[in-house]
Amino acid sequence: MVNPDTVVLVTPFYRDMEQGETYQFTATAYKNQRSGLGETYPIDFEWLIPDYGPGFEMFNIGTVDSDGNVTISNSAMMGMMSFVMAYDPNNEYVCGAAMIMIDIGFTW
Repeated sequence: MVNPDTVVLVTPFYRDMEQGETYQFTATAYKNQRSGLGETYPIDFEWLIPDYGPGFEMFNIGTVDSDGNVTISNSAMMGMMSFVMAYDPNNEYVCGAAMIMIDIGFTW
């Protein structure tokens, strides 16, 4: 997502994860300039994975801690896709996201 003066990149942008797996995502904020991305600057990001609430628990894939560590639930539905978001709690327009797919267990 792009704020007029800030771009937040969450890496990796896409991650295929297995049930029970934990992986750390990272977020970096860049100054947006007309000629491209400029210097980075520190933001104390908060992290979020959507929680769909009562009655829709089957769509909740896992949790994320304050350091960007995503842990996939052992009961996460294989093939389900969701996202993890890093955002600035002091500016609702400054955030970035990455996609997560729950591995369906095939080996190629």
